Amino acid sequence: MDKSPDKIKGGPVKAGDYVRYDTVKNKMKKNPWQPAKITELGNNSITLMLHNGETAEVNMKRGYREQFKKGDLVEYKASKGQIKKSHLQPVE
Repeated sequence: MDKSPDKIKGGPVKAGDYVRYDTVKNKMKKNPWQPAKITELGNNSITLMLHNGETAEVNMKRGYREQFKKGDLVEYKASKGQIKKSHLQPVE
């Protein structure tokens, strides 16, 4: 699809971002859940490395302590500051 990265809903889109394509509306949207890898686990936060090269920080929640460890692949939803276990395979 020939589309400017700045014009995609949820964008701007960068290399490494996951997108969804709506075949009915013939539109592309940035997927709200982006793949990431946990790089650091602190007492109050979790640091993530997104596939597009950016880093993000998530507040440590009680349930996250036992669920995640350094190096885990997760999916990150920036609008809510949430993470969940990833069902995606690592992308090289």
